[in-house]
Amino acid sequence: MKLIMENFKQFLDEAAKSLADLGEYKVFIESEDAFETISIGTDENENAVGYIQMEPLECSNDKVWAVSQVVTFTTGWGPLLYDLAMERAVMRGRQGLTSDKFHATSNAALNVWKFYRDNRSDEFDIVDLKDLCPGKTPTPRLASNPHLRKGDDYELLTKVFKIKRKHLLTSLNNSKKLVMRRQK
Repeated sequence: MKLIMENFKQFLDEAAKSLADLGEYKVFIESEDAFETISIGTDENENAVGYIQMEPLECSNDKVWAVSQVVTFTTGWGPLLYDLAMERAVMRGRQGLTSDKFHATSNAALNVWKFYRDNRSDEFDIVDLKDLCPGKTPTPRLASNPHLRKGDDYELLTKVFKIKRKHLLTSLNNSKKLVMRRQK
């Protein structure tokens, strides 16, 4: 029970970071044809805090992006990276963002998706991935239970989240805290 409470407290601490916490940090978006990386850091070290990488799912004709990697070096920034990725996906004309379909989804990432569903569902349109990938939907895998094929956690990993209100990237741009780069 103590471990559960410690994990829950750590997750609450993670959910607390926002644009107001950036201080000297900036947000960097590196856009390539096959994927995008969003990182938080400084001009000298763009990945000082961490980064999230997303790429299109082929089954959706690139309409849906999936998280392909998240790395945080400083506690508390994971949820903000997810928020930025969701907003960026929609700004690029995608139908939303879904959990990792290229590797296994970590328990920490699952907790972020659960938090969105349980506490912020009014901020998203949440649809089934199978509606956007008919007939060839990728099978999600949970790192702690790779053979899971039913239940609440599995169902959550089959959802696509489309953010309704896009304001984070505009705020960053207006405050000169957004650096965009296009790679070919």
